Amino acid sequence: MKKDFRQAIIDGTFAITYEMVPGRGAAEEFQLKEIEEVKRIYATGLVHAISVADNPGGHPAILADVVAAELVSEGIPALLHFTCKDRNRNQILAQLYAMQRSGLQNLLVMTGDYIGQVWQGSARPVFDLDPIHMLQLISEMNDGLEVTTFRGTKKELPTSFYAGAVVSPFKWTEAETMAQYYKLEKKIAAGAKFAISQIGYDARKMAEIPRYLKKRGYDFPLLANIYVMSAGAARYMRTGKVPGCYVSDELMQVLDQESRSDDNGKAAYLKRAAKTIAVARGLGYAGAHIGGLNLKAEDIVNMLSMSDDYYNDWQRFAEELCFGQADGFYLFDAADDMLSPLDNWSRDSHLISLIDDKEGFRENYEFIKKRGILACPKDQRNGPCGGSLDEWCELYLESRRCVYIKAYHQLKASGELEKVFGWIHPPIDWGI
Repeated sequence: MKKDFRQAIIDGTFAITYEMVPGRGAAEEFQLKEIEEVKRIYATGLVHAISVADNPGGHPAILADVVAAELVSEGIPALLHFTCKDRNRNQILAQLYAMQRSGLQNLLVMTGDYIGQVWQGSARPVFDLDPIHMLQLISEMNDGLEVTTFRGTKKELPTSFYAGAVVSPFKWTEAETMAQYYKLEKKIAAGAKFAISQIGYDARKMAEIPRYLKKRGYDFPLLANIYVMSAGAARYMRTGKVPGCYVSDELMQVLDQESRSDDNGKAAYLKRAAKTIAVARGLGYAGAHIGGLNLKAEDIVNMLSMSDDYYNDWQRFAEELCFGQADGFYLFDAADDMLSPLDNWSRDSHLISLIDDKEGFRENYEFIKKRGILACPKDQRNGPCGGSLDEWCELYLESRRCVYIKAYHQLKASGELEKVFGWIHPPIDWGI
């Protein structure tokens, strides 16, 4: 019997997930067709779970829980995206209770995209908890959440969630890069069991995350985000409407050239994705998270078969798949560092330790309040979301800097990085 997603990660089997986007509507024709194709993809026997997106782009869509429950009822494991947006902590708890009851226990926790236009304008943004808080809550629920009732303190039955997080390594300044890595450490401390990277095609950046974590002493499963990138999708991502996704000028030129072929570039796109999967395996990733527009079961079979063929040459393909930003920041100096052992850590000044000191929190909180770091539009309290671009806030591209990136520059200069990036800051108590 094929292992499910959780067991594959735990056992060290290279796990494959496929991402579907449920879309807007309840039973639209495109939704029914996608569900049928997802069933065919799982039936190949090559995929460990179907990943179900949660209102990507900030637009309303059918609840991912509902679609995931339908899949699970037919014996198809689901990896359910669970975003912090649109929900206060009461709704979050209620939804987690319902998911536990429905057998939806594999979760991918993330901030979520900012609210888009919905009905008669834009909805009120709700970012009550950030991903670190959500992971802490899930960890406490797995241990048996203690709640206050009119009869006193009660401990609920333990849940059995397997929750992961996301990380955005494809950043091109020191501040953006290090802030993402620091935040990933907070997510691990909060209980994340695995992480999936953001979309990007740069093997040097792919190599940085496992190297960084290994140097920091973590044995932590990472899944590479393998998006089958077409020229059309790449052009859309370059508009900034898909926060956190980066497509270089060089890659765009390659994709445009490939799109002029008889198959509109599809064979080349699948081949590149297959090479990237092979590189991820070579770099020690725990799996691959596959996505893309209009993929069929046959495409998944073809791509994974090619990836197996390419695996022995993964180092050569790693050198080929370096579509980074010119003069972009890399934590490790030389391009061949991704192939060499960890014997030269050249940026010790970046290393900080997570602090757990509740007595000192008030003083630290006042410090970050004075610096204006709590003014994030998405109410992130433990570091930046993944949507910044060249240090600009995803909501205010080229007009407003990310507050956490500003904080990084200020605090590094004064030797106080731990004031923000070394603490897990709790959520706001709205009762005060």
